Amino acid sequence: MSFLALAIAYPLGIILGIVSAVRQDKMFDHLSRFLAIAFVSLPIFWFAMVLQLFFATGPDNSGICDPIFGTDGGCFPIYGRHDPGFSFPEEGFGITLSTLIPFLDGTFLDLSIPYPDGGTGFHLVDSWFASDEQLAALPDEYGSRRLLFKDTILHLVLPCTALGVASAGGLLRYMRASLLEVLNEDYVRTARAKGLAEWRVIIVHACRNALVPIVTILGFSIGGAIGGAVLTETIFAFNGMGRVAVTSIQYLDFTVIMGVTLITSVIFLLSNLVVDIMYAVVDPRVRLE
Repeated sequence: MSFLALAIAYPLGIILGIVSAVRQDKMFDHLSRFLAIAFVSLPIFWFAMVLQLFFATGPDNSGICDPIFGTDGGCFPIYGRHDPGFSFPEEGFGITLSTLIPFLDGTFLDLSIPYPDGGTGFHLVDSWFASDEQLAALPDEYGSRRLLFKDTILHLVLPCTALGVASAGGLLRYMRASLLEVLNEDYVRTARAKGLAEWRVIIVHACRNALVPIVTILGFSIGGAIGGAVLTETIFAFNGMGRVAVTSIQYLDFTVIMGVTLITSVIFLLSNLVVDIMYAVVDPRVRLE
């Protein structure tokens, strides 16, 4: 969930930050800065509950969005990874190459791929690679991989939105400040003096160097994504790593605590490696030895 939230936060924050910097002191700039401060300041658990109120769905709930979107019973599920009572069969996971490459179905290349019994625990992955035996054991509303995957996506919409939009506010301000600083550099004036189109000056010449501090923030965000969504996971009853970590601390389950700590440490190390590589991509002055 946290990584999908980052996939929402970074494009949204970067794009709005670029537009805000280009239209400095215009109406859009003032509005985006106000919204950025608002999203950074608001408590994420409160924002999550507002989303639940607006998009409530269920047998006894009628969301505020119903009269707007013409729905009945809400637009998105407000808790859990799947509907109540749903669970993946413990056995029967198994995929073949034709699951990934459909035109291999029925050929000698349609080999089976090892897959852990009980699944990976990542429901997006497990729902997409569910075997035919598993699908047959599920209720009719989950009778195909497409329906099962769709249900998983719908349950992720609200928690990812709550976490992603709240993070996008800070990224917007970082991107705006960084780009405004770069736009005053001599090489940007030179690019404009050469007669290059404004969009090319902004995107190709200015944004590339303005992304350097954003890449740094990305490294910390990836590492903190494991345990940084405890409140969101609690509000939406989503069994993620953050909630597992807090529960294990409450019950003094040291084995789980050590496992979560190890996973978080490894992800921090890998994210730092990714950031170093991305530095060389966005800044031509940086070279990896």
